Amino acid sequence: MKQSATTTPTCLPHSEAFVVDIENNAEATTTTVDGMHKVTNKHGEEVHGEELHFGRHLGREQFKACVRPCIDLVSRALRNQLIIPNWTEFTAKIREIFEECRSEEGGDVATYIPQLARADPNRWGLSICTIDGQRFSLGDSLFPWCFQSVSKAFNYAIVASILGDYVHSFVGHE
Repeated sequence: MKQSATTTPTCLPHSEAFVVDIENNAEATTTTVDGMHKVTNKHGEEVHGEELHFGRHLGREQFKACVRPCIDLVSRALRNQLIIPNWTEFTAKIREIFEECRSEEGGDVATYIPQLARADPNRWGLSICTIDGQRFSLGDSLFPWCFQSVSKAFNYAIVASILGDYVHSFVGHE
């Protein structure tokens, strides 16, 4: 890999996937990504969108200016130290589970809360946001959802991890 005193290499391992993941999944990097999409060419003219391609080299100062707003996040991502380090592999597995569960049609829409009773049982969506701002969404994720009883699943998971199968002796009881 060639590197001059004023050029930052863009051929880091998985750099294209890194940029795409960060661009699509971390709201905190908006300024960084905007900066990368508005770099200037060797003639001082701004280069935007499709004109910018992944084999292009940024000058050291351009790169520093682009990443400065979220240098900690970018640094951890490049060192594979985000909370979910292999984001592409993780999202592929989530997509697989999402598609596998899509055909599940058991159960009914809850009717004890009016907002829940109005829910469309054919809607299917998922969104994930990690503490590092990695984001991933599938299906009807932009549709407004009612989260009236979502805490029950989390409470069950916590109690099941503490008590194990013993918790099942209480399921279905007040």
